[in-house]
Amino acid sequence: MKKQSLSYVISFALILQIMICCPLYADDLLSPGNTLPKFEMTAPKNPEQCNYLGIEGKKKFTLSNIPSKLVIVEFFNIFCPKCHAQAPKANQIYAFIEGDQGLKQDVKMLAVGLLGKPDEMAAYQQKFDIAFPLIPDENGQIVQTLNISAIPQTLILDQNGKILSNHTGLMDDVDAFMLETRKLLKQK
Repeated sequence: MKKQSLSYVISFALILQIMICCPLYADDLLSPGNTLPKFEMTAPKNPEQCNYLGIEGKKKFTLSNIPSKLVIVEFFNIFCPKCHAQAPKANQIYAFIEGDQGLKQDVKMLAVGLLGKPDEMAAYQQKFDIAFPLIPDENGQIVQTLNISAIPQTLILDQNGKILSNHTGLMDDVDAFMLETRKLLKQK
């Protein structure tokens, strides 16, 4: 009986993973023009990452606590193969931002690891050599609040949480994404 129960749990977890990892449809909540509902995240333990986000001294924070004109948020899962393929592209985006004084000042980037634990985020960060903050969504609160149905998903938000752009799936053209980011920043 225990083996059968374990089998059901594993099957459910695999089906959930496939549903999250495969972009089947866009969620209306995450469409450009909408404002994200407020949700709390646990601040990184690394003081440098807190400093980067401008949230020093906070244990919990919201996107509106980040003092920048734009915030790029990538949603991923450590078990998602497309997220693994997206990690180097996310690193390119971050490096591009940090290497451009105009962007570095006004654009911040973070990623939210859906259903991930802090130790899993640390291992993923090390494996893919990620320099920007990875925030765990250990209990699934964020995935539930935002009703995220596909990953990887990269949002460009203004300081009020308004979605300016949403890219679902593996990013084909980082340069085009950065041109879009630069254009959106000029409008702010």
